Amino acid sequence: MLIGHFSSTEECDHPFGGHHAEHLIQDATSLLAICAGTAAAGIICCTFIFESWFGLVTVNLTNAPLENQDYGSVGAQTWGGACVLAEIVTDKLENFGLLKQNISSRKLRVLELGAGTGLVSLAVAGLMRNVAEREVEIVATDHYPSVLTNLATNIQNNSLDSADLVKVTTHSLDWSLFPETCPQSQPFDQPFDLVLGADIIYKVQHAVWIQSCLTKLLRNTNGSPDDGPKPIFHLIILLHVTHTFESGTVEAVFAQSGKLIIKYKEIILCDAETGREADEVEYAYYKIGWAKEVQWSFMSTGSK
Repeated sequence: MLIGHFSSTEECDHPFGGHHAEHLIQDATSLLAICAGTAAAGIICCTFIFESWFGLVTVNLTNAPLENQDYGSVGAQTWGGACVLAEIVTDKLENFGLLKQNISSRKLRVLELGAGTGLVSLAVAGLMRNVAEREVEIVATDHYPSVLTNLATNIQNNSLDSADLVKVTTHSLDWSLFPETCPQSQPFDQPFDLVLGADIIYKVQHAVWIQSCLTKLLRNTNGSPDDGPKPIFHLIILLHVTHTFESGTVEAVFAQSGKLIIKYKEIILCDAETGREADEVEYAYYKIGWAKEVQWSFMSTGSK
């Protein structure tokens, strides 16, 4: 009503003055965009702060607006699963092989699949600045051009000192084509010690494609003695009634009879403010690794 009122009388003299009326229209339009959702509200800058044993980890992010002609641009907004995984990493870094006593002289290589805005990769980078005693290479990947552009901007805005041991780069990775591409170019020519993924299972093919990627990208010790923690793929997915079948593909694909299997599963309940009341959002957290290692376990936690 406010916008309609000013639009219909834009040529009249306003008691507030024309300049002031224009600002009112802009403010009202922005408010409507926010009500329509963050994807419609334009560029949003936000700061995430996580607590760890080694101090606070701060990540500054830009969430780009949704482009109607590019459905893949939803990855340019920060999804809830990324927040959950980033919090788990910074709060329980010993579960990710990131503690000083686990560090050897070999470079630590970390890969994020479907990095989106880069929150998880940048949280790991901020954490490792405090604990790294060897070179750490973090590769944040996505596929859609608009997402990669925003991801590169976020990495640049959270740039580490050039002298730091921790390096973060962004690269395009198409899961559906990766297994067919041979030989692989850098940085995919060498396996990774740690692979991370948050909210990346929303199509029925995704789990199959990711499994194929992991067979080449997750380091395999082949049962031999190793000087570090066992390579693991840490996956967080939202459990929602509209994507029950897609979510179920994770346990179907990474079954106990496979080479890469689920070692651990945890159900995490998070409080989500909807504007009317606090609802609980349910996530499944998986640790997936090579079959020759420990058997899987299951647990359920309370709200975070």
